[in-house]
Amino acid sequence: MADFLTDEEQAERIRKAWRDYGLVIVLSVVLAIGGVIGWNMFQEHRADVRQEAADLFAEFENARGLMGPVDEIAQTIHEQYPNSSYEMFVYLYNAKDAADENEWEKSLGFLEQAHALAKDKTYQDMIRLRIARVEFQLDRLDDALASANQIGEGYEMASLELKGDIHRAQSDFESATTSYEEAVEMAQSYVERERISAKLATMPRTSETELESNTPSPEE
Repeated sequence: MADFLTDEEQAERIRKAWRDYGLVIVLSVVLAIGGVIGWNMFQEHRADVRQEAADLFAEFENARGLMGPVDEIAQTIHEQYPNSSYEMFVYLYNAKDAADENEWEKSLGFLEQAHALAKDKTYQDMIRLRIARVEFQLDRLDDALASANQIGEGYEMASLELKGDIHRAQSDFESATTSYEEAVEMAQSYVERERISAKLATMPRTSETELESNTPSPEE
């Protein structure tokens, strides 16, 4: 029908539509543009924060490598980038330093803080393995075994070897032998196989292994 309106009538309709909806149109455009600009600024801010955190953590690692003071840098990471992967790694370094000084309780506390921040399954298993080893050092054998049982496939061989150590400390030699044997089968390197095989070779003989060794072979 608009094809049959005169130029003047069409112009009047446009003016009326602008009076009725012009402000809404303008606001919609402004909000849309503002949203895009705001999102881009937010993304840029996040990138800047990530870069600043990475730079600060690199400074932390450099200071450690040079045996310099790191407490102030670590505190800045805790304050400015809490719940981040960088804070998790700071706790892991703290745990290692404490373990090097045989401060096992302190090391365990740092590891538990790091595990609470770990979002990736691989990191969770790695830290859980370290927790189990520290618990073993503290002679908390039941806790260590429970922690080892929570470790996933990525660290299964190391977990099996540790479970062998725990079972052996508990005088459960049959379970220890089974864990060591399974660990040997999963070992990826010559060094790993030799280390675990040496543990197997020094295992006390159990009634089950004695029975197997005394059972005549079919050829006999």
